[in-house]
Amino acid sequence: MAKRDSEPTLEQDTELARWVRQDFDPSALRVRPGRPSISDMPGTHSPRMATRVSPRVKQLFAEKAATEGETPSRLMRRLVEEYVGVQSSSRPTRRPRRPPRGSAA
Repeated sequence: MAKRDSEPTLEQDTELARWVRQDFDPSALRVRPGRPSISDMPGTHSPRMATRVSPRVKQLFAEKAATEGETPSRLMRRLVEEYVGVQSSSRPTRRPRRPPRGSAA
């Protein structure tokens, strides 16, 4: 990021404020939906889980997921669901991903 020589002047700030008051149209903003819910009820929040692993474990997991044609996220979800005895979510499987860069495939 380039360093600025000076801070905006009061005149520039005032011009920006005037533009916001006169020309800015909030109705022109478009609300974009997030990712689809993976729960059984569409429109509900899908909670997240996180864990810490070593870089080597992360790399090996990504490679394993790629060989199974899964994303790491989808593979983790399936493994957790199997572990707790819940039938896997019914979301469609994506096409196989390319192996991560630098992996022997």
